[in-house]
Amino acid sequence: MDEGYANLPTSHLLGSVPAATPEERKPAPVAEVGTSRLQQFPPALGATGGAGGGGVGGYQPPGTPADGDVETQTNWKGYFNVASYAPYFNVDTDVVVDRLISSVYPMDGFFRKIDANPDMYGPLWITTTLIFMLAAFGNFATYLMQRKTDLNIWSFDVGYFNWAASVMYGYAAVVPAIFFFLFQYFGSRPSLVRFWCMWGYSLFIFIPASVLLLIPVEFLRWVIIILVGGASSWFISLNLKECTEGADMMVLIASAAVLQFALALFIKVSLMFCLLQHSVLCIFQANLISADISPLHAHTGHGHTSTLSVGSMTPRTAATLSGLLRGKKAVNLAPDQAPKLLATRASPARPLEDGVCLRDPPGARHPLDEIPRRDDAVGANRVLFDYARCGMVPEVLDQFSVARRGGVLVDSATLSCVLKVCGSVPDRVLGEQLHCLCVKCGHDLGEVSVGTSLVDMYMKCGSVCEGIEVFEGMPKKNVVTWTSLLIGCAQARMHSEVMALFFRMRAEGIWPNPSTFASVLSAVASQGALDLGQHVHAQSVKFGCCSTVFVCNSLMNMYAKCGVVEDAKAVFNWMETRDMVSWNTLMAGLQLNECELEALQLFHESRVSMGKMTQSTFATVIKLCANLKQLALARQLHSCVLKHGFQLTGNVMTALTDAYSKCGELADALNIFSMTTGSRNVVSWTAIISGCIQNGDIPLAVVLFSRMREDNVMPNEFTYSAMLKASLPILPPQIHAQVIKTNYQHIPSVGTALLASYSKFGSTEDALSIFKMIEQKDVVAWSAMLSRHAQAGDCEGATDLFNKMAIQGIKPNEFTISSAIDACACPSAGVDQGRQFHAISIKYRYHDAICVSSALVSMYSRKGNIDSAQIVFERQTDRDLVSWNSMISGYAQHGYSMKAIETFRQMEASGIQMDGVTFLAVIMGCTHNGLVVEGQQYFDSMVRDHKIKPTMEHYACMVDLYSRAGKLDQTMSLIGDMPFPAGAMVWRTLLGACRVHKNVELGKLAADKLLSLEPHDSSTYVLLSNIYAAAGKWKERDEVRKLMDSRKVKKEAGCSWIQIKNKVHSFIAFDKSHPMSDQIYKKLKVIITRLKQDGYSPNTSFVLHDIAEDQKEAMLVAHSERLALAFGLIATPPGTPLQIVKNLRVCGDCHMVMKMVSMIEDREIIMRDGSRFHHFNGGACSCGDFW
Repeated sequence: MDEGYANLPTSHLLGSVPAATPEERKPAPVAEVGTSRLQQFPPALGATGGAGGGGVGGYQPPGTPADGDVETQTNWKGYFNVASYAPYFNVDTDVVVDRLISSVYPMDGFFRKIDANPDMYGPLWITTTLIFMLAAFGNFATYLMQRKTDLNIWSFDVGYFNWAASVMYGYAAVVPAIFFFLFQYFGSRPSLVRFWCMWGYSLFIFIPASVLLLIPVEFLRWVIIILVGGASSWFISLNLKECTEGADMMVLIASAAVLQFALALFIKVSLMFCLLQHSVLCIFQANLISADISPLHAHTGHGHTSTLSVGSMTPRTAATLSGLLRGKKAVNLAPDQAPKLLATRASPARPLEDGVCLRDPPGARHPLDEIPRRDDAVGANRVLFDYARCGMVPEVLDQFSVARRGGVLVDSATLSCVLKVCGSVPDRVLGEQLHCLCVKCGHDLGEVSVGTSLVDMYMKCGSVCEGIEVFEGMPKKNVVTWTSLLIGCAQARMHSEVMALFFRMRAEGIWPNPSTFASVLSAVASQGALDLGQHVHAQSVKFGCCSTVFVCNSLMNMYAKCGVVEDAKAVFNWMETRDMVSWNTLMAGLQLNECELEALQLFHESRVSMGKMTQSTFATVIKLCANLKQLALARQLHSCVLKHGFQLTGNVMTALTDAYSKCGELADALNIFSMTTGSRNVVSWTAIISGCIQNGDIPLAVVLFSRMREDNVMPNEFTYSAMLKASLPILPPQIHAQVIKTNYQHIPSVGTALLASYSKFGSTEDALSIFKMIEQKDVVAWSAMLSRHAQAGDCEGATDLFNKMAIQGIKPNEFTISSAIDACACPSAGVDQGRQFHAISIKYRYHDAICVSSALVSMYSRKGNIDSAQIVFERQTDRDLVSWNSMISGYAQHGYSMKAIETFRQMEASGIQMDGVTFLAVIMGCTHNGLVVEGQQYFDSMVRDHKIKPTMEHYACMVDLYSRAGKLDQTMSLIGDMPFPAGAMVWRTLLGACRVHKNVELGKLAADKLLSLEPHDSSTYVLLSNIYAAAGKWKERDEVRKLMDSRKVKKEAGCSWIQIKNKVHSFIAFDKSHPMSDQIYKKLKVIITRLKQDGYSPNTSFVLHDIAEDQKEAMLVAHSERLALAFGLIATPPGTPLQIVKNLRVCGDCHMVMKMVSMIEDREIIMRDGSRFHHFNGGACSCGDFW
């Protein structure tokens, strides 16, 4: 029956452990025990039993291995498999208990007990238990000792746990391993697992010993530890002797026994020393707080020196305490030396001498420095003030916390000091807690010092509303209170509120001080309000504050930002005393007003006058180099910065990054940025991101922006504005989401940047919603929205927006007017609207600005008034790339190719760097007049001399040049040599040339390419059907038309319009919807009759319909451009020039009619079709019949 129950499976029982066979019932074949995989570490998984044990060291108990057994091989993957270590913990509880009992008695035979199953469960449990018991007993003892001192400052000391874990785990793991290798070296065959097991169980006797060590009798403690250590050492010796296998290893065995005994002594001595140290310190702290002894901090006239009264202590106690505090043994100090040592210990902050705070090294500070007496509020305040003057913010807060826990009474001076420190951090949460403490302690807003400190703290923490609320709740205010509020509002950019508070302050009779004027002038400078600035200047003179250096610096900054740099220089010259900030302020003002050369001259004068340069000086001058793009000077200043020993941090690093970026040296800028990993802030990140965008590396800018967010650096309005300048359509929505997330959507600069970005990518609705969202719309926002209307060709919307802007009193700038002029260049706008904005630019004196004059040149050219464009261009004193390109493009569109070439040569002689648009314009001029050789020369020069890569537009223009001249074979050769596949623009140009030259086969090829690229473009079907109709292939023509109908492609209707008296009149073919349609058709009939009398014969070949000739002639008469011409002749006085716009290319017969009408009516007719401008005058056209 017993055997049956013993063989029942137990794995199904929850929490059960499979029973191990007791040692006395083990099977007889001992040889198989030696082959267990538990004899090696880690066990060889999957190995079969065999001789040798196959383990580390290969310990093998007595027995003869069976024949044919194979040595076990260790699999290295077992080190990383949890299942490999499971056998070491597969041991029953009763077996562990039996081994624990055996380890207590100093007897041999322990290895025989663990032969079958050497476990790690027991040693790990014993070691961990011993660690926790030592740590718990140490903390419990200190707690009881501090309860006797009536102190409630006990806390758990994790140091006990760290100490116990390091010692016990280290001993149990390292010592057995060392002796294992030593035994193996001297010829024995031990097992590492068995050594760990035996040594671990040998530590069990220290668990009850650690409990007995708490007996408060020192003699008994020594007796216990000696007995325990001896028993444990004897146990180790007897069992190690079994592993010698006859060798003489007594030295090793004795060494192991000595180490075991030393462990017992170490536990006793170390634990008791820690308890003694804690108990003495706690008793002494209790005496300091409760006894009537001298305070720790006895103050002198200049500072304080920490002294300690030892009248209530014996020399032995003082010596013991002094040694413990310094990590020394008390016996090393003579009793009469301890009071001297305690009395002469240095203070945490030495006296202030000559305005410099001398600090002791951190090791000089002790816990006793932070324990003032309960009634010593004056002493606590002096300590706080000393720390605050030295800028030791953490020490101030720690000292205040300790003083509060020690029961020191808090007065208004204490709270004011701590509030100021809190504002300098800044820490709003701590500030609010201190505010509550003020109310709790009865120091309410009635005390001016506390209320002022609260206002200052809230303002510096960015809690403007709370600061204003505290300010309004104060019954009494002084000039410091008002100044704190003004400075906070100025920093929060509440500039209008600053001025209102300043006038209110004056109305209440408070005399401002220099700091007040500095904060007000800062707000005025940000507003650019010159009148208010001059008034504040007069007030500073009245109150005698204008001679203060920092007030003069603020005045210079105000005048410079208001654009009156001469007044800023006058203030500078008037100053009797200048500091380096004065020079830097004027240099920055000159730079702001684009007086870079004067600023550089001032920099050289400052070097002579001041001698020593500051980082701000170098940052300002390096910014000048960035604006002037003086790379060599920027490198020299970079060397000077290093020569003066300045670190590349802060504003200097940002200025260098910006300078190298603007000079085109992005690699150097990235190198500077990478060298300053520890001092990167939002300004430096913004500088490098802007540099990448300026140099066209948009992907790198996006990567840097992502890294900036990963580094937890919050973007500001300048970062968002820079990122929104990147030309990626996917960026605006993503950046917009970030803007909303960080609550920057209401910042005008960010809203304007979003508006410009959405406008750039054609999202009018989004741009309009952003524009409406901006609460304070400045002139930049209005200009951006006007630019969007200009890009959309919405002249009417731009005009209405400009009128609304004028009604709201917003003064336009040169960019506003240039945007409005660009809007007037769209085809639907009239010439008179452009002239009106030209007059507005003269009224505001912006007509000489480069952006305005360039916009005027472009507008007049696109509206057909090339003469006015030429006049504006010739009046320009300074011309940039846009001005030259606008004029060359204007000449090319109007067919004046020789003038375009001449202007191109003038531009080349002026030294202006040309771009792809310049060459595109001059090649287009050659195209419109058939100058094939010249066009080819300019194309080759662009690639060869100017290293400009041709774009799709350049190749399309060259295809137009060759195909207009009839060189279709050369055209196909050029298309084949293109570095990229030809686009729709190229094939459409070739298809139009095939219609002119009636090349059906090549036209079919071009049409097939176009239909594969743009299957829904109606012009392809129309051109191909016209080619078939001109060749008489009516069947193919009808098939193309049917294909259009099957694909639901609608032909774009021809439309012409003419503006008469600020009203646009539009016409389509056979249009009779106009109120004067009868008169128009009568006028047309008269014109055709007159033309026929002068030899005109209708060219019906342009009517591509299979109808009779008289029907074709009737269709020619009703073309939309002729209707517009007839209406213009009726509605305008004789001799008035007419300007007609058509959306499609003008047909040849209508072109002939226009020439003849210009002669018989003696009028200039300017016509803009889908290809170019035509100037009809005296029977001739500017295109020379080549279009």
